[in-house]
Amino acid sequence: MLCLYLVNLVNIQLKSIAMKVSPFIGLFFLILIFSGGPAWCNLYAGHTTTGSEGIQRNNFIANASAAPSVICQGLMTLLSVTTQGGTPPFVYAWTPVSSIINPTLPNTFANPIETTLYRITVTDNNNNMATDSVLITVNQAPSSPGPIAGNMRVCEGDTRNYSIVEVAGGMYYSWSVSPPADSIIGNGTCNVDIIWGNKSGVVQVLAGNDCGNNPIPSLLSVVVKPTPTSLSPINGPGLICNGNNATFYTSSAVSPVSFQWSVPPDAIIQSGQGTDTIYVTWGTSSGNVTAYAVNDCGESPAVVKWVEARAIPLPAGEITGKDTVCQGTESLVYSISPINGATHYVWTTPAGVEIIAGMGTNEVTLQFGASAYTGNLTVKGGNDCGYSIQSVKSIKIKNCTGIDHKGLESTVKIYPNPADNELTIRIIGTERQLHLLVVNSNGEVIYSDNLFDIGINFIKKVDLSRFSKGVYLFRLSKNDRGYTEKVIVK
Repeated sequence: MLCLYLVNLVNIQLKSIAMKVSPFIGLFFLILIFSGGPAWCNLYAGHTTTGSEGIQRNNFIANASAAPSVICQGLMTLLSVTTQGGTPPFVYAWTPVSSIINPTLPNTFANPIETTLYRITVTDNNNNMATDSVLITVNQAPSSPGPIAGNMRVCEGDTRNYSIVEVAGGMYYSWSVSPPADSIIGNGTCNVDIIWGNKSGVVQVLAGNDCGNNPIPSLLSVVVKPTPTSLSPINGPGLICNGNNATFYTSSAVSPVSFQWSVPPDAIIQSGQGTDTIYVTWGTSSGNVTAYAVNDCGESPAVVKWVEARAIPLPAGEITGKDTVCQGTESLVYSISPINGATHYVWTTPAGVEIIAGMGTNEVTLQFGASAYTGNLTVKGGNDCGYSIQSVKSIKIKNCTGIDHKGLESTVKIYPNPADNELTIRIIGTERQLHLLVVNSNGEVIYSDNLFDIGINFIKKVDLSRFSKGVYLFRLSKNDRGYTEKVIVK
């Protein structure tokens, strides 16, 4: 069968003629001849009108449309068709029918799951057919995003970049951090800057478009490392003897960190550098022990402890004071110059000599008992580190007992001697003040009295009832002058 097509070059019309050509006067036509079956002869510029005899009998056109023509997967669109020409009533047939609510209505809803070309065929009462089609584009949420690129270990306060490769179909990207970071710059794009606070978190991104977000996120766990905070005060001695060992310790609220220590140049850190505890051999210089904590994110403020280096005191100097003394002499002062580095002094005395003032200092007052013996007076300076080399002074102690008024300007008489219950001391002279001291045979002072307002003829009574039987030295003295007499109590 031959099909002849005449194309009106003026009106751009295509006429289908089966086996018969009608004259067209005054028009220009393009004549197309095809060899084929009847279907070929039914084509008409996307619209086909067919009579019962396969010959066009009127101008019958179908126009298909959709609202909207672009939808998201899972949503519906309204398919519609309008006609021109034809003889009603019309019969409608939409295809494919699987996703159409009612394919026999001119206006019906479709729910395609993918992009679909819908075709409508309209048949009029004369069995003429017109066809048209409309393309429904079905979009869907984009694929889940790929791996997040960016730092997995950051410092507190850092600003770090994170990104993903663009997702096919993705129009925007939703970023978040849980727990929240301080700020996300560039949210909505596939490349953001995150300003980190002081908490670790999980970075999440969702890809989305007009059809929504893909529910499957891309995740990246990020650890936030804090900057070291101030250390606790350094624990350790504030005073160290030269050459001694010591331990110093501090602590940090942030972990992990490395501890950096420094000590004076002549001190040596034997072990512990990098840890919270060091072991140091000290030199001879006072100075600071300093520590600070450091990690990949920075360092803490330094903490400082002042340590005084102390040496054993220098040797003691020469002892000043009398080197010949009578037994029974009291209140004699001996001293040395202060010793550099000494915090206290240790004195030793000959037998029978007592320190009555200045113990622990560089100046002492001595009392020589009646039974004191010649010997050495020594002194040395001390501190927490030890003692100096001592200084020694030899003191000759003489027995100066008996009636002897050479030492005093006054005449002294002591009676009775021996005595039992009471003793009388008579002083005739010019001294107006004397000190009375009674010492037993062991060198112990058992009685002491200050005599004031002594007249030309002065009498002092001494009660002996408390004295044990024995020999006693009675000593009257003023400054370095004195009178000593041995008294027997029976």
